[in-house]
Amino acid sequence: MLTNENNSQISLPLQVHLLTLCPYSAAFGEDENLFLSMQFDKLLGLNILNGRPAYLALYKQPPTSCQTPGKMLPGGYTKSGKWKPARWTPLKTDKRAGK
Repeated sequence: MLTNENNSQISLPLQVHLLTLCPYSAAFGEDENLFLSMQFDKLLGLNILNGRPAYLALYKQPPTSCQTPGKMLPGGYTKSGKWKPARWTPLKTDKRAGK
């Protein structure tokens, strides 16, 4: 409990008692310093940190392009009772983390 100049107690909300300093604030500062020291290389299309590519992603490996093969979707009746013929879905290219 806190007291004011009249020595009467001041009640504070419960949230104030539960507030503490984040233990990871130093790590956030280090990440910010790393981010500020990076430079973008237009030729590579990547951020460069100390002469090496820096991948700011959830994975430690650079992204690679991956192709999902096309396939045949079967024909059938829809919910409204109409007939839809079978159709071919083309392949798709996406970027995923390296394997």
